[in-house]
Amino acid sequence: MTRTVLDVLGDPESWPSHRQGGLLMPVLRGATIVAAQEAEPDELRVIVDARGQLLRSTFVIADRDVRQRLLAILQPGVLVRDCLDQAI
Repeated sequence: MTRTVLDVLGDPESWPSHRQGGLLMPVLRGATIVAAQEAEPDELRVIVDARGQLLRSTFVIADRDVRQRLLAILQPGVLVRDCLDQAI
């Protein structure tokens, strides 16, 4: 069975958000990817613009091939919802 971005990262509304004022994720309708990058040995950091709020989420993904595929999918300007069904 093919895994998708949703399978690996989960529902975006459940993503941890490291932003000033708390960890709750706002409604992500229309949210776009601002950046995605590798950090630390096993981390993937994603920055999303959700209605003018920049939200930063960090995921620990041990498999480098999966991180690389996610980086190819999570491109700046792409709607978050458009990424979710992409195959990893």
